[in-house]
Amino acid sequence: MQKVIHATGVTKAFERGATQALQVLRGVDLVVARGEWVCLRGRSGSGKSTLLRILGALDPAFSGSVAILGQEVRGAPERKLSTLRRDKIGFVFQDFRLIPHLTTRENVLLPLAFGGAVGFSPEERADQLIERFGLAGLAERRPSDLSGGQQQRVALARALIMRPALLLADEATAALDEETSAELLSWIDEARREYDLAVVTVSHEMLLWRRADRLLSLVEGSLRPTPLPDLSPAATPLSQEPTP
Repeated sequence: MQKVIHATGVTKAFERGATQALQVLRGVDLVVARGEWVCLRGRSGSGKSTLLRILGALDPAFSGSVAILGQEVRGAPERKLSTLRRDKIGFVFQDFRLIPHLTTRENVLLPLAFGGAVGFSPEERADQLIERFGLAGLAERRPSDLSGGQQQRVALARALIMRPALLLADEATAALDEETSAELLSWIDEARREYDLAVVTVSHEMLLWRRADRLLSLVEGSLRPTPLPDLSPAATPLSQEPTP
């Protein structure tokens, strides 16, 4: 088993005034292997997005240890973290974060703008992903000309263009209807199997929980294993969350 994420004792606090601090994460431990899909859930403000940023080497201001493919994140030079994020980590966000003045193809190619040699044709791979996600006729369109579901597909194609080892998605389906969400999750699952991706998602939606191998609840700053939703015909309705 190759560990893509190995986090131990992760803590994070935010300052509240001159003398107070809000402790969000309290000794989080997490191991995620290649090919594994882990979903994080928890109340708003529980620290899910904060933890995802730490796992993605976007927020180095924490204590504890986080290693991505054996590379320690905390204390690493920004140059190394930038290369790690570009080459090994794909990000999908709820608000898409597409560049408004760039076309679909240019947005998909954006990770290549940060330099570094690659052993493939960026344009060819971008066009393959664009076609795969049903965007072939939209390659020259800008984000404002795309629906929310189409923008999210562009964001997923951008996240996968480097064929990363880790895909992180923060409420990636929250702005989508159920049918579009299910389609996006199927593509993520397909990419996971094809590229042997480790996937970590944050979501309040049971539709997404049912895709995961493991469901973890962030409660009082710690991760707790949570039973996966029942997939039987008599299963719990989608609107009802399992108990942490």
